[in-house]
Parts: sequence; C-alpha cells; structure tokens
Amino acid sequence: MQRARTLVVAVLFAGLALAVGSGVAAGAPTTAGGTDATAADEGANLTVFVAPGSHLDAMQDADTVAEYGNVTITARSHVTLSDTLVLQVSAPGLDDAVRSQPGNETTTKFFSLLDGERASLTGTEAFTPSDTTPKVFSLTDPESTAVTHVDGSTYQLVVNLSAVDTVLDKNRNGRPDDGATRPIDSGDVYQVRFALDEYATNASILVFPVAVDFEAGESGNSPVLFPMPDQQVRAHTTLAPGTELRIELTGTGAEPFQRTKTVRVTGRDQPAFTATYDLVDAPDGIPLLFVVKNGDQNVGKAEGRIPNLTASLSVPDRIDTKDRIRLQRANFSHDGFLIVRAGGPDGPIVGNRFLEAGAYDGLTVQFSQPVKADALHVSAYVDVDTDRIFDRSGPDRPYRTGSTLVSATVDVSGTSGTPAVTTRPPATTTRAPTTSTTASGGSERSATASEFPGPTDGRPSATGTTTGFTPYTITAANGPGFSAGVTLAAMLVLFALLARRR
Repeated sequence: MQRARTLVVAVLFAGLALAVGSGVAAGAPTTAGGTDATAADEGANLTVFVAPGSHLDAMQDADTVAEYGNVTITARSHVTLSDTLVLQVSAPGLDDAVRSQPGNETTTKFFSLLDGERASLTGTEAFTPSDTTPKVFSLTDPESTAVTHVDGSTYQLVVNLSAVDTVLDKNRNGRPDDGATRPIDSGDVYQVRFALDEYATNASILVFPVAVDFEAGESGNSPVLFPMPDQQVRAHTTLAPGTELRIELTGTGAEPFQRTKTVRVTGRDQPAFTATYDLVDAPDGIPLLFVVKNGDQNVGKAEGRIPNLTASLSVPDRIDTKDRIRLQRANFSHDGFLIVRAGGPDGPIVGNRFLEAGAYDGLTVQFSQPVKADALHVSAYVDVDTDRIFDRSGPDRPYRTGSTLVSATVDVSGTSGTPAVTTRPPATTTRAPTTSTTASGGSERSATASEFPGPTDGRPSATGTTTGFTPYTITAANGPGFSAGVTLAAMLVLFALLARRR
C-alpha cells in the first residue's frame, strides 16, 4: 500500500511540477551570502530552497543571509524532514509592510503581517482523494520558523519542517481549522501559497523520505571493493546537497577492521556522495558493512564484500609467429584482460584481449603489429571499472600473487631488431617482483573474443607455467551522471527506487 501511494504521489507531483512549477528556481547551488535573488519586477515570487539540516540553528539565529555562514542553499522543490527548508518570498511593498508591523525582530514583524488581513503564507496538501480531508499549515510558529531579510522586499523563511504542525482543512478554504494537529509525513505534497494585497504566487513542496541507495559492482545493493588504494563507494541520497555524512566501513571477517570517511552530498536534483578508502592492508574474501550517519542518525546501510581474485596463465616456452600468440590456458576469477608486451614488462603493448571470468583453453591473442622483439611479456589484469576497456593509466590493475605479477615471458623464434627487455627464466626459477607494469599513453580499447581468430593448431606445448592469484576488486564508484533539472522521468525513477526500498 505504501509503495503504491508513493508511486502515485510521484506521478501527481511530477505533473504539478510541470504544470504549476512557478517558484522553483533553476540553476546551480548557491552559497549563503552569494544569493542574488531580489524581488520580482512585477508581482510576487515564491522560491523553494533546501539546505543541510545541520545548519538549521545557525540559519534561524541569523538576522540576514550574510550571517548564515558557509552553507549551501539549493533551489529545488523536494525536501526531507532532516533538511532545512527555506522559502524565499518577495512582492512589491513587502519590505514596507513588514517594517510597519509591531515588534523589534524581523520574525516577529513578519508573523504579525501574516496574522493580519493583508498577507498569508499557507501550505495545502495536494492530490488528496475526494473523500479525504487535506492537511494544511501556516508558518507563524517561532518553534518551527524564523525569518531573515535578504534585501529590498525579499525575505527568507527558515523552516524546521519536522516541527511544523498541520491541521485538517475541513471546509477546504486553504486555511487551518481548529482541531488536533498532525505532523508532516514523508510522501506528502503541498501547494504553498504566498499573498500580499493583490499579489499572489504558488510553489510546490514534495517531502521525500530520507534514503541512501548504493551503486553496486554487481546485482543488488552490494558494493564490491578491492584491497587496493583509492577504493570508492558511491551512493545516491535524498538529503540536501551540502549535507555532511559519516560513512563507516567495517570488515566483518576473521580479521575485522574499520574505516571511517566524512563526505559531503553533491548534486542537485539527484544528490550523491562518494567515499574513498585505502584498503591496501585489508584481507580479501571478507564481507563489508557500510553504515551512513547524518549526525547521530543512521540514514543508510549496505552490505558489500571484498572478493577473492585469482588468476593463472599457462604459456608455451617459445613461439615462432610474429602476429599472434596462443596460450594453453587462462583462468580469471573476475573479468579482466590478457595484455601482451613486446620485449618485457616495460615494452609496448602489442596485443590485448578482454576475458570474462572463467577458465579458457587455447586462447589466441592477435597482435596489433608484427613483433620484432625476441621475447613477449604476457600478464593478467583486472577490469576494475568494469567497462571492458583496458586503461593503461586508469584504474585497471594487474593480478598479483603478493607483490609478484601474474605473468609469464615467452621467447620468440627468428626475430631480429629490437632486443628483448627481459628474458624468460627457466621454469624452475622464481620470478622477482615487477615494479613497472604499465606503459605510458592513453586508454586503449580492449579486444573482445569475436575480434580475434580462434585457436590455431600446431603450436608448441607449454613446458612452464606461471600461476597466481590476487585480492583485487572492482570499485563501485562508476555510475550514471545526474540530470540537470527536475524531470518527470527522474522523479519516477527515484520514487520507484525509494518505494522498492521501503
């Protein structure tokens, strides 16, 4: 029932935003003190802003917006009960009307004006069924609302929405009736109306539930990280841009560990945050728990993991072709690449092939150019960003056994010209760790299996193999970008997401 109600609210509010959407200012987030909104040249204006809930007290204690401090104020029509709601109003003659009221403070004078006959500022619940009485509220309670002067005839009402009391509008006149109060709930939609004398304007407010939804490296809400530096986990949230969150990451395996990061929410219509961790010392193959805290409140949680990553290669001692190499066997626990370099680990890349996780026999990698070196270096890489494109200088990392690359060197018969950078040691020799594993240059598109010939016959059998595994994983950071404005599709997607999680 709740899911159905949420989806209906999403559709109806989207229609309202498109049809009525006056007062919803477009543009990038604005920092307090830098707001340049002034009274409209003609008529009244009502703009809905949100700010982080942690700035509520400082903003309500301010006499002018310059005293808000370093706070991000974002123009958008949706707000959570944990955010600070800011309603900016302006109308011809508003400043004179406020100054003429009794009292010594801006808030007292503004409330006195709203209590009179000249002005009103009320919110009425929208889209209620015909047999349901809508909730309404007025903003003249100092326990929930404070007023600051912007400039000229422009004022801002700083509202603690969770402290606003509503009552039923039984006669549907848009004003509160006497009766029991009710709190504002997540999922409510309100049409807010401001009027001064003959001037009037409307805006819409949609109350979102507080939610955090993690982007995952695999199906489900389950981030996957690797025991490497700069591991990122990204999530969308309904909280206001600028909100400071604490992300606690706990490894719950046999060797428990914890990492904590403080981040700020960015974006506007679909805000998000990214937390980056150094997990180079974290054990592989363990579950992870992410807890998101807004102050003392837990606002999100996700279970993830650090998987075991293993890879092995079986190669011939020597090949006598200059345009391809056939590997006897390769086994990847996760998607990755076979990378072939001419001469040695520092040589130019002459071939690469994307492999999905699995075991392969008789793999062939076609070279991009004839090999003139007398040795080839074959190595295994993890597709860290899961884009199937090998990034020489990007996030993709080699499989390792400890500090040693999962790699092998193959001699090339009958070559001349470029000398080998390294030579393949005997099969019984332990390879030393390789310190340089990438060549300079930009990203290179990996080859898929369909772009290469299949295995060929008549190749020498392997007499030596190199095997190994590495605990490297895929970051959960890469995801779709955010839309530039409030659109019907974005609202429907986000509310469907929220409804699914409720």
